Amino acid sequence: PSGEVAFLRQGVLARAPLSGGPPKEVLKGVIAADWAPDGADFAVVRDAKEGLRIEFPVGRVLATVARVSRLRVSPDGRHVAIAEHPTLDDDRGLVVILDRDGRRVAKTGEWASLDGIAWAPDGREVWLTASAVGADNAVHALSLDGRVRPVLAGMGRLVLHDVAPDGRALLDLDYSEERLR
Repeated sequence: PSGEVAFLRQGVLARAPLSGGPPKEVLKGVIAADWAPDGADFAVVRDAKEGLRIEFPVGRVLATVARVSRLRVSPDGRHVAIAEHPTLDDDRGLVVILDRDGRRVAKTGEWASLDGIAWAPDGREVWLTASAVGADNAVHALSLDGRVRPVLAGMGRLVLHDVAPDGRALLDLDYSEERLR
């Protein structure tokens, strides 16, 4: 809505006009971020002594966790979803939905591989790419009431990047050489 793009570069959250122009630094020490629906604020993950802080809006701590790879704000701005990983350098993890008071509304069980989350257009569930065994991810959905359902079976390592308002999903199939060895 703001006509800008946000990006992370070496731990610095910045924003820049889509039409071009210099980036404006927003915040340092950021590991992950997502826009609020109105484009005025962000949800962020920042490093702290006690662990990683989930903040939404910036400065308001919702939770502290060990490790997070992804963070997404719901279309209505009432929830934040995170991909939480218990171990460094391991993609094993779970998806957790937090409300604006930091309460855990829903969560999945632990996945053997988890990479990619995005809210469904209606904001009633989070889509995720994960696998119960191995690393060949499929698309699943976690509803606000905690139910998990399959969305799309996959062969290979699917990674969900985003879901458009009309329900189209931006996915990629990871064929990295490292995975093929």
